[in-house]
Amino acid sequence: MKELLSGNLGVHLTLNPAGTWSFGGALPFRLGDVIPASQQDVMAGRAFRNLSGKIVTVHFPRFANRADGVAHAVSRNVDLCAIPTCACNL
Repeated sequence: MKELLSGNLGVHLTLNPAGTWSFGGALPFRLGDVIPASQQDVMAGRAFRNLSGKIVTVHFPRFANRADGVAHAVSRNVDLCAIPTCACNL
């Protein structure tokens, strides 16, 4: 149990009902891409001003398969959860 409590439990890779994979949980900012915000992003409270004063949002991608999601997390230096039975680790 101690190993579970000392590891990263917050970032998960989950299979969506549509058959795509996406991240869930406590997502670090660096896992997503900063893109220009749409009016929907602003109205939903997902937008913010960056240091240049532009209105942007963070988009977290979806993946066709689990391996692509794991590769994206590794490329961004983000560890997936440490729960052995989680889909992140299957």
